[in-house]
Amino acid sequence: MGDVRDQKAFRQHFEFTGERLKTTPREYDKTHPMIDDLRRIDFIAVAPLSEAEVTSAEIVKILIDRVRAARPLMRFLCDAIDVPY
Repeated sequence: MGDVRDQKAFRQHFEFTGERLKTTPREYDKTHPMIDDLRRIDFIAVAPLSEAEVTSAEIVKILIDRVRAARPLMRFLCDAIDVPY
């Protein structure tokens, strides 16, 4: 997950949102290097768009770029639950 989350193209456009556990899962040490990801209840990545972007002639290109940037996350999530991407 860290490899996906930390990719420059992903970080440039997306931010994670959604619910998180308030405490560390019992099975993991609080200092685990992936503790922020382990505390996630869901994996929602949002790529905010301004009104100017949405109404621009470039909107199709912008959306294609966002989908491409999200591809590694989608592949990771699909692999995690063993479904094809």
